[in-house]
Order: sequence, then C-alpha cells, then structure tokens
Amino acid sequence: MPPRPSPTHKLGILFSPDSKSPDLVWVNFKKIEIPGVKGQFDLPDVDRFLTYGSGDSYDSEQLLIKPQWIIRARNIKHTLALYMRDNFGSDGSKMTQSASSITAGKMKHNWKGPLIVVVAMEGQSAPQSRTLK
Repeated sequence: MPPRPSPTHKLGILFSPDSKSPDLVWVNFKKIEIPGVKGQFDLPDVDRFLTYGSGDSYDSEQLLIKPQWIIRARNIKHTLALYMRDNFGSDGSKMTQSASSITAGKMKHNWKGPLIVVVAMEGQSAPQSRTLK
C-alpha cells in the first residue's frame, strides 16, 4: 500500500465487482458547508472508486451502518459509511464479488457494482438520514 498521500486522506475499503477480495485504498476527504447547518463537515471524494469511466452517469448514495448492527469479533465504536452508485440495481452493474466472498455468499443485500466503506466520525461527517438495518 502506498504511503498516505496527505493528511486529508483516510483509509477506506473498496469492494470491487471484479475482485474476489476487498482492497484498502486512500480516500480524500474535503470540508463542505451545508446551507442551514452550522459548521463544516468531512465528505469523502468517492467518485473515482464508483465510476465506470467517462460518460458514466450516476449519483453516489450513502448508507450509515451503526456499530450495533455490525456482527464482529471485536468492538467497533464508529459508524461506517457505505457509498454506492444510486442506480446499481438498474444500471447493469455486476454482483459485487468481493462483498459476496467475504460473507461466504450470505449477503443480506443484493449488492452490485463498486462499494466503498469509510469511517463516519460523529459530528464531523456530513449528516445523512438513511441507515442500513
């Protein structure tokens, strides 16, 4: 893995539709302001991980995964943010092989296309309303 490119980069996990295992990647975060909401928030730049190339049309969508919903061997105290293509179910995206392989084919959701997971720090990440259950 290459060294951290800058202090604004954080580790993410990329689940590729074409790979059997996920990869660690550096994700750049930028500060944004949301009209009507006080303060600045960190927003990961996930577009380069979700695109299929020039001319590709999609919006990224975020789902929050709370620590209590994660089946794990050790405690995770942070909420995770999962980013995907908003139209992955109808845009011809292939099954996300790397997500299927790490769950031994027992995924509860029919994930397709690339997925990127990063930590969503409480109070620092852009607020979202959708959560994964």
